[in-house]
Amino acid sequence: MSDPPSVLERFNRWFVAPLELLKTLPDGDGAFIALSIGCSLCERYYREKTNTQDLYRNKSFLSEAVLDLNIVEEPNKTFEIFWDIYRNGMQHQGTPKTTPKYKWRISNRYKSTPEFKDEDNFIVILLNPWGFADLMVEKFLSNPDTLANALQHTFGDIFPSDISYISEEKQRSFPPCQETNKQRPSPLQSLPCIPATGVPPTD
Repeated sequence: MSDPPSVLERFNRWFVAPLELLKTLPDGDGAFIALSIGCSLCERYYREKTNTQDLYRNKSFLSEAVLDLNIVEEPNKTFEIFWDIYRNGMQHQGTPKTTPKYKWRISNRYKSTPEFKDEDNFIVILLNPWGFADLMVEKFLSNPDTLANALQHTFGDIFPSDISYISEEKQRSFPPCQETNKQRPSPLQSLPCIPATGVPPTD
């Protein structure tokens, strides 16, 4: 029996490879899912850095992100406000929030970290969702030890999958790894294209 995939290999399979697939969708339609990935990884990374993984009311991880990402804050233009508009909006109801004071706007023309723009009577928070997600992915790829330091949120195990419920025609439609992941260096090159995540065998 082969060794189980490492935490880094699982990270690549569950986050990096799907993110690359999202980039192949027409008209940037994968941007919201990429943004959600970016927000999740951002919180995971900076909570690990501040040892607040299970201290859910502790917001010191936001200050760590500000320092690490070189974000210049001003009154009413802070990373915590960005976090409320983008992260809380995305993770609770699938889209960033609009409030009487703040609006959001995403585009691949913007920076990978949030910017604030005064516009009419609003403050618009600009973000490149693809760049933000890639930035968070690179944080983990550059510091893979952070993946193994989880407390409650450890990565699950991978068990052999029964894909017999997927028609042969559907299986043939899965894109080849070498094409899907050609923009990424290894370890993606060896990833299987057919889903391999499952539940423990019951027999």
